[in-house]
Amino acid sequence: MKIIGKVVHGRGEGNTFGFPTANIETSSPLPKNAGVYCGIIKFNNERYPTVVNIGSCPTFSVENETVEAHIIGFNGNLYGAEVTLIIREKIRDIKKFDTPLQLKDQIEIDKENCLLYLRNSSLCFSGHRQERLPKDPDELRRLKVNLYAIIDDAIADGMRTFYYGGCEGFDMLSALAVIAKKNIAPEISDEIELIAVVPFQNQDCKWNSILRKDYKNLLSKCDHIITLNENYIYGCYHERNRYMVDHSSRLICYYDGGKGGTKYTVDYALKNGLDVVNLF
Repeated sequence: MKIIGKVVHGRGEGNTFGFPTANIETSSPLPKNAGVYCGIIKFNNERYPTVVNIGSCPTFSVENETVEAHIIGFNGNLYGAEVTLIIREKIRDIKKFDTPLQLKDQIEIDKENCLLYLRNSSLCFSGHRQERLPKDPDELRRLKVNLYAIIDDAIADGMRTFYYGGCEGFDMLSALAVIAKKNIAPEISDEIELIAVVPFQNQDCKWNSILRKDYKNLLSKCDHIITLNENYIYGCYHERNRYMVDHSSRLICYYDGGKGGTKYTVDYALKNGLDVVNLF
């Protein structure tokens, strides 16, 4: 569910115990059931995990329905900003606490549960570049069919965020497959995020014109782009791979067993307990 609104001044209780919230004024439909939800908030090309209270706030004797988002990892002023909330999962029912300290302790638990849910509902892609993909057209077609099928299975398993590394080859095939799924299934399109994790700005500067055009086109269709470095630095590709694995619970790869960045990513994913699906 997507909620679009504007951040307005609220009561300010959260500031008193270290958990400020963005109070969101919206005309968007809200979940039928009040509660505390896990979600994503987007504004000014930024994206943050968030814990959202939708409904009353009985601890502070507030009975009217409000939308209050505690933005994890953000410190700043958003008053007047237009924001988009992507509601993912209900964490718990709304509860009245005897003291603000008890509420603070519960929000700490809510944050942990939110971050855990977001990782468990995210996967990443890694695979070889074009020269190591199947040369035979029938084999390449089978790879694409298998990729589409495994993405369908992932969505059925509750996966909602898909990270890819922005390189040519298997990365591009994977991004195109997610985009195609969003296009043919509009009922879940708002729930599915395609995120490009780019190791440095202008990583395509030495690619040929066709690849650069395809790269820019794919980036324009992503829900979010994360650029890790302004310029190329040694190790930035491995940094990108670690970022994707660290934010995911599953890796879909095309790995032929040889050396390279895909091997690094697969080894790192296995070391960190991810479910690894190899389409080779």
